[in-house]
Amino acid sequence: MQSILLGPAERADLLVDFTGLDNQTVTMMNNAPAPYPGWASMAMNAPRMDELMQFRVILPRKPSKAPLKVFSVGSSPLPFAKYSEKDAIKTRDFVLVEHMDEHGRSLGVKINERGYDDPVTEIVKIGTLEKWRFINTTEDAHPMHLHLVQFQVLHRQGFDYMQFAKGNIQPVGLVRPPSSGESGWKDTAIVTPNEILSILVKFEGYTGKFVFHCHMLEHEDNDMMRPFVVTT
Repeated sequence: MQSILLGPAERADLLVDFTGLDNQTVTMMNNAPAPYPGWASMAMNAPRMDELMQFRVILPRKPSKAPLKVFSVGSSPLPFAKYSEKDAIKTRDFVLVEHMDEHGRSLGVKINERGYDDPVTEIVKIGTLEKWRFINTTEDAHPMHLHLVQFQVLHRQGFDYMQFAKGNIQPVGLVRPPSSGESGWKDTAIVTPNEILSILVKFEGYTGKFVFHCHMLEHEDNDMMRPFVVTT
């Protein structure tokens, strides 16, 4: 890949090939607009940060006979096996909403019209696979993050806004598979406006109370965060 799209809290492990770039300078660049994916606003909220990191390719390559190995944190191999949608025992829908007052000021961003302090509605069983759908009705892109688990992006698709106004979630348009930059393990994934992001998530490791939320700081602080409970 020549580029990768990352939202707040998203991470990527990259292997960079500097072959043939002796005595050259390579700069890692950012060209994503802020706020993403654009808005109608002409004024930016913060200065642009176009240049992130510079590499000067000057050191000689050290010969190595050992094969290249990629490890996860803890030096243990992290295998990847693709989940199957048919193995999901339940589908849960999470509608991302924002309401405004008469002056156009936000009254908060919520998930299924609930805030963090509202009663828990998501109780999952440890060891089970579920399909979660995030339906974004707002004008913002939201990097949705789950604590405890890693998940796999299943696909993205639009939805019929007229049907949604009637209380129906009706997917429309092309089903888009995950990009090459998000086809592995994830704990954060972007859902853009007027889009359904579907993920497959297996609840492993621990029981207890955890949270999922938008990882835009202004949004999670403004109540776009909900608890979930993993039980036996």
